[in-house]
Amino acid sequence: MREQMNEKGGSSIGGIGISNITHYLLQFPSVIDSFIYKLDNGTGNYCIYIVPQNISEALKIQTDGSLLLKNEIDTYLKTKFPSIEKDKYYYIFVKNIPYNIEGNVDIERLLTLPALDEKDISKIEEAIKKHNKLDSVAIIAEEVKAPTQNYHISDLISQWGMFEQTGSDNKFSKDSTKINISDKASQVTKPAISDGGELIIPQNSPQTLQEVIFETAENAGDKGVHFIEYTKEEVFISYKQLLEKSKCILTGLREKGVKPGNKVIFQFVFNKDFCAAFWACVLGGFVPVPIGPAPTYESDHANVLKLVNAWEMMDQAVVLSNEEIVDDIKNIESRFTVPNFAVIAIEELYDKSPATDFHVSDSEDLALLMLTSGSTGKPKGVMLNHNNLIHRTLGSIQLNTFTKDDVTFNWMAMDHVGGIIYFHIRDVFLGAKQIHAASDVILQDPLMWLDVIDHHRVTLTWAPNFAYALVNDRESELKNKKWDLSCVNYFLSGAEAVVANTSRTFVHLLTPFGMKKNVLHPVYGMSETSSGITYSYIFKLEPDEGEEKFVSVGVPIPGDVLRICNENDRVINEGEEGRLQVSGATVTTGYYNDPENTEEAFTEDGWLITGDLGMIIEGNLYITGRE
Repeated sequence: MREQMNEKGGSSIGGIGISNITHYLLQFPSVIDSFIYKLDNGTGNYCIYIVPQNISEALKIQTDGSLLLKNEIDTYLKTKFPSIEKDKYYYIFVKNIPYNIEGNVDIERLLTLPALDEKDISKIEEAIKKHNKLDSVAIIAEEVKAPTQNYHISDLISQWGMFEQTGSDNKFSKDSTKINISDKASQVTKPAISDGGELIIPQNSPQTLQEVIFETAENAGDKGVHFIEYTKEEVFISYKQLLEKSKCILTGLREKGVKPGNKVIFQFVFNKDFCAAFWACVLGGFVPVPIGPAPTYESDHANVLKLVNAWEMMDQAVVLSNEEIVDDIKNIESRFTVPNFAVIAIEELYDKSPATDFHVSDSEDLALLMLTSGSTGKPKGVMLNHNNLIHRTLGSIQLNTFTKDDVTFNWMAMDHVGGIIYFHIRDVFLGAKQIHAASDVILQDPLMWLDVIDHHRVTLTWAPNFAYALVNDRESELKNKKWDLSCVNYFLSGAEAVVANTSRTFVHLLTPFGMKKNVLHPVYGMSETSSGITYSYIFKLEPDEGEEKFVSVGVPIPGDVLRICNENDRVINEGEEGRLQVSGATVTTGYYNDPENTEEAFTEDGWLITGDLGMIIEGNLYITGRE
């Protein structure tokens, strides 16, 4: 369907590509999911379904009766795409978007959902009455016509901060549902538990990230990190140089009054500065809090609100950024009550003398705070200690036999767990050559992903499903390429639903360039599990007929255990759908300064409640939806 629409030229709004619009839309903190289609009424208009993080927040109105969230999204899109035509689309807010068993949006079910239920409509009516001093207000809900063309979120990135696969929109009921993946599923009666086995910790293995950076800087030779920034300039920094830069930044932060345990909020334009600042925090015992920079700081943009909320939650943490946006960030003071709001340009710290003494951390010390959206609109800070991050790294290495000889490539933002934990920390641990590109560089030219792989002889890379679809869309351009992709051993697919046909098309298109047929590996994880914790080795290019309804995201890494439970947290049988729960050394201890949400995130016996629905068959996890 996507390819047909592209051929017809219908995949844009006012000349702006649907994929670009939805990519940026889904980076908006209040948006969980989205679905766009073209109306069949001859107007050429589009309908944008939005699943807000919190439906009550989405229903807040302004004095003119318009929805506040709608106006915020409009402002956000207009900032990103000044030429977008606002009269060419409209929004429908829904509580979920249903998916079928193939992972595609179920149009029939979608159109039977009320955009707002009766309680929601009542809230709007009361709000309009109050703001406009009216005696009565009546809102009439009308049915929407079915679309003739549709765009599926599986081609685009999903909720930032999450690493998970989302499947159908199945809702959990008291009676567990058995869904057959194959004939084997109906024959199993084992408890739905998948144990990754014992994590083997090598003798003298680093126990903290401080030990990691020191050992790698000493032993990795001339290896290091290649950064391809948004300017497309490629910069190489060896691990030795990275450590030295971090020491200088540490001195500068100490001079600014930052002490062990203090939080440092990141707002970086350049990945090279992000990484140097991260290791400076590690050396000083500071806690980095990565947040992506806002597209603009001149309005009360959602990303600006996220920064302000995080600053308040993080005990008025110092903000570390690039000099080109420091003044923009400081303008926040003119609109918000932010006393002692300190913003530091990292460029002024590189000239400091390198620190010679370092904070001694314990493996249980807080090492990183990753922000996820909270139900109230304010972010939740996922606490990850050195032990979490080291054990996730060791588990992924043990399961997949990654080595220092691997060459890795990531182009997701570093404030995403996939960028900083899944790839950067692991690869520093290994002392492997790693490449990080600014996301916009690849989004503007998806085939550059493969250019970099060919040039640097990359063995391991990853992306969400939408990225594989972007390459598939450029099939006509492949004939002019001369890549040698035989070097790749892993194309990991995570952060959103893995659509089997998209992955298979990708592999089939690239096998003429020497790419192995077994390189595609669906994965699963989330911020609360220190990023990816499962890897699939059973993805088939040609599945048996009727065998596959959901895609396996694999088995857990050593040290972690998965289980599927009913609503009473009792383990059900393999092949039955239920609530996915996780236990292991990678799991967060909770949310920063948030005991209520922390308590709700765990069962009475200490298992993390992921919020995902799934099932286990022969040890492999299948994600089927969300609770």
